[in-house]
Formats: sequence, structure tokens, C-alpha cells
Amino acid sequence: MYCPTCGAESVEGLRYCKQCGSSLNPTTAMMPPARFPMALTITFLVLIAIISITGIVGSFAMASDMSMHGQPPSNLLPVMILGPLVALGIDALLVWLLLRLVKIYHQPVAPPQAFPRAVPRAFTPPQLDAPPSALGSVTEHTTRNFEAHEKQIRARQANRDTNEV
Repeated sequence: MYCPTCGAESVEGLRYCKQCGSSLNPTTAMMPPARFPMALTITFLVLIAIISITGIVGSFAMASDMSMHGQPPSNLLPVMILGPLVALGIDALLVWLLLRLVKIYHQPVAPPQAFPRAVPRAFTPPQLDAPPSALGSVTEHTTRNFEAHEKQIRARQANRDTNEV
């Protein structure tokens, strides 16, 4: 069996090509494109409206509250400007994300290209090289000799025993 997209040879029964990842099942390649979910669009638009209203009304409410507490007008101006600007910036990012999702969702699927069938050649599995003649021991030079350490411990114990008497 050969992949209809890249022409690579593949094993019978696989669903996707190991070379290019395209579907090897011809019934799934002919499916009509689906519509973009309306619920997702409505959710984005409602979210954009909530952020816009909150940014604009919230900044004016904050400025009004600040003026009632005796803040000078020079402190109100940044609140009245930055609040709506931040809200509009977030709205712009959400619109950009929605447009990208719609664009990705509606990209046309290219029909599979027909490649000329390659002539199958005899398959010879790769052969392993012969192992080296002599493999060293895995545990060689991995154990320690504790005789010197044990002599020091015995000397300390003997020294303690003589000092206690």
C-alpha cells in the first residue's frame, strides 16, 4: 500500500502515513468541511462586550468615586484614559484570536495528490554487526576495599576501651 499524498510505502492496515502523517483511509479524506461553531463565536463576542463595558464604565465609576473623595483632577485623567485603553487592547487581542481560529478552521483541505506508483523492491532487513570479541566485566573495578577503614575503626574502638579503664 502506498500513501496517496507522499507516495511512501506503508503497511496494510495503518490509518496514517508514517512519512507525512496524512490519512491513508480514503473515506475520511473526502469529508466535507465542518462549520465553525456558532457557540464559540457568541462566547467570544459576549466576552468582548463584557470587557468593553467593564473597562469603560468601571474607569468612569472609579474616577467619579475618586473625585467624591477629594482627589485632584490630575489624578483622575490617567484612570479615565488607561482603563478604556486596557479594555480595548484586550478586546483587540480577543478579536485577533477569534479571527485566527476562524481562519484555521476554514482552511481548504487540498485534495490528495496522485503519485505514480513506485516499483516495490526486495526488502532486506538491516543486519547487526558481530559483537566485539571480548566484553569486559561490568562489575570490574566497582567494589571498594574497606580493610584500611576497618583498621581505623578498630583502632578507635580499642583506644576508647583503654581510655575507659
